[in-house]
Amino acid sequence: MRLTSASASTIAHEACHTFFYELVPELKFIPHERDEDEERLCNWGAAALLMPASSLRRRMKNVAVNLESLDAIAAEYAVSLPDSGS
Repeated sequence: MRLTSASASTIAHEACHTFFYELVPELKFIPHERDEDEERLCNWGAAALLMPASSLRRRMKNVAVNLESLDAIAAEYAVSLPDSGS
């Protein structure tokens, strides 16, 4: 079974939550409010897992800066682009 880019992103995001549970284990089993800072950090962590900076830097060296390149890079790393609202 092949994961969709959205599924891979969700799995990576949720995996990042486990790092917080290691630091504050009582959060794991106690209902708590959504923490927007934690969510942003998990989104950042998911991006780092799915698109490692060193790999991305190498890939971007000779790529034109345009929407077509962005689509190609997203497809290559199997990630989804944020919804543009269009």
